Amino acid sequence: MKPKTLLQALFVGLFAIANSSVSESTELPDSGQSATEVSIAVTLLDLLEVNEPSQSFRARGFLSLRWIDPDIRLENVDQPVEQTLLGSQALAKLENIWWPQVEFINAIGARTVENRELILKTSGEREYREIFDASFQSSYDLRKFPRDSQQLKIAIESFAHPEDQLVWAINREQSVVDAAVIDHVVEWEVVDHSAEVLHRKEVREETVFSEAVFTYDVERKMFFYFTRIFLPFSFFLLLSTCVFWMENDALDRRVSIVFSANLTAVAFSFFVSRQLPRVPYLTLMDQLIISGYLMTGICVATVIAFERAKINGNERLWKSGNFLARFLMPSLYVIVWASILVVSL
Repeated sequence: MKPKTLLQALFVGLFAIANSSVSESTELPDSGQSATEVSIAVTLLDLLEVNEPSQSFRARGFLSLRWIDPDIRLENVDQPVEQTLLGSQALAKLENIWWPQVEFINAIGARTVENRELILKTSGEREYREIFDASFQSSYDLRKFPRDSQQLKIAIESFAHPEDQLVWAINREQSVVDAAVIDHVVEWEVVDHSAEVLHRKEVREETVFSEAVFTYDVERKMFFYFTRIFLPFSFFLLLSTCVFWMENDALDRRVSIVFSANLTAVAFSFFVSRQLPRVPYLTLMDQLIISGYLMTGICVATVIAFERAKINGNERLWKSGNFLARFLMPSLYVIVWASILVVSL
């Protein structure tokens, strides 16, 4: 082989070896690094609405995320050690760096972000903060309405990073309820709150995501329902028992008084039903109202029975029956309602 040909063959062989080594080096090896731990906190700033018919609630809160990414540094080394970006600048920066990409799992529609802040440090520490306003889906157990208590939950996941890449760590010092919530919420009282990290598997695939769940235990304040609904309702029904004192009035007049009270109970029932979803069980208020229907029915039947006794000549039964019913019938109302309330405890 000629020297020139030999040199060409040697050059081609070296080029092929070099090209092969370059192509192998472009494949990213398994780093074996553990998932990035992201500290997360939600401060409940305000509970704006609890909507039973739509099974939802609206809340305003402060979200804080903190993580360390040693592979990212500030582009300009001449800048200070810490860089703070606000609003649109923070949002633009998030598009170019690694961040948790949070998603509110049980949110209804998109959340509104009032303020946004991103803090970058040359040490690799990142901190993201925002004030959000959003509506969340919830599941209410209304069996004890209006003496019920509920759990309101805010669930947060990463949209893009599964559990092998990102895990949440609850920052419990900042995961609190602001004192202003007590002043703003009229119908509900926040009695407790908690936070936990769960493992959530996607429905259509086997990917597991880390999920941070913030739970707020709330109790309904009964004052409105007691003074505006139950107190007038019970007053009208108890007032209908006055028919047993009306011995000289006609039967139709006495029966019409009881039926008027029953119609009042029906009106209260319609009002209450508009406040609740169409649940497949009876609430405490339903039981009180339905028992009112039944007792007014007993009242009408008793009036008619005594009147029939008088027509048949048994005036003694008519007098003694009306006398006893004046006290026994109101007592029956009170005993039935008290029993329902005690059983609901």
